[in-house]
Amino acid sequence: MIALVIALGIVVGAVMGLVGAGGGIISVPALVGLVGVPVADAMTASLVMAIASASTAVVPRLRGGIDWPVAAAVSGAGIPAALVGTAVNALLPQPLLLIGFGALMLVAGVRMLRPLTDTASSGERQPRWLIHAVLIGLGVGMLTGLLGVGGGGSSSFLRWPSSCVSR
Repeated sequence: MIALVIALGIVVGAVMGLVGAGGGIISVPALVGLVGVPVADAMTASLVMAIASASTAVVPRLRGGIDWPVAAAVSGAGIPAALVGTAVNALLPQPLLLIGFGALMLVAGVRMLRPLTDTASSGERQPRWLIHAVLIGLGVGMLTGLLGVGGGGSSSFLRWPSSCVSR
C-alpha cells in the first residue's frame, strides 16, 4: 500500500508540474478509488500535496512574474473561505462530496477546452479588478476547503474576467 501511495504521489507531482493542474483533480479520485482512503482524508491529503507543489513552483517566479496586489487580494479572501469550506465539508455526506467533486471536474474540463481570449495583453488593471480578485478568492477558497481542489480545478472553473484588465 505504501508503494502505491508513493507511486501515486510521483504521478500526481509529475502531472502537476507538467500541466499546472491542481493535485486534487488527480489525487482525490486516485486515493479514494485505488487506495481506499476516505473522501475527507483524500481531500486533506490532496491539499497538503498542492501546498508542497505550489510552494516549490513559486520559487522561480519570486524575482518577477507575480502580481503581488492580485495575489494578496485573492489569498486574503481565499484563506477564510477555505476555512468555511472545510467546516461545510465536515457536515456533508461523502457521496454528496464525490458528486460535487465530479461535477466540478466536468465543468472545469469543459471550460478548459474552450478557447481563451487574450485579455491580459496590456497588463493595465481596470477599476473593478479588486472586486473580481476577491470574488475569485472566495470561490477558489470555498472549493478548496469543500472539495480539496485548489488552483487547477477551481481556477479553471472561475476564470479571471476580462473586465479586470484592459485590452
